[in-house]
Amino acid sequence: GDEVSDSARARFKKEQGNASFKAGDHQQAAVFYTEALLLDDKDHTLLSNRAACFLKLGQGAKALADADACLALRPDFAKAHFRRGVALMGMDRFDDAGKALSKVLELEPRNEEAKASLQMLQVKAARARASSG
Repeated sequence: GDEVSDSARARFKKEQGNASFKAGDHQQAAVFYTEALLLDDKDHTLLSNRAACFLKLGQGAKALADADACLALRPDFAKAHFRRGVALMGMDRFDDAGKALSKVLELEPRNEEAKASLQMLQVKAARARASSG
């Protein structure tokens, strides 16, 4: 049979993805996470990590899809709620973004990143309201 299991291969791809992400190569990281997901579609962290790549690449809709898929596997995964909130904020969906970021703080009351993003969201939403007259 096959010497190396799919889950072991997926772990290896994930490590390569993490290394690429840390090196700032978000496009390559997304490719590794995609390859890992083809081997193991039950690892919610792969979806959350790839969502982070898509956010860095300015691909909000793809990030949102991955965050949602991650949350379908792990509804209580704070990082995915955070990435969902950031994606929605980038798409000017401020109400939905606020709900997602509030969910992060429900799960992790001390999450400074989520607190900062909520403050930024309030500023962006106020600006959007002001400019729409």
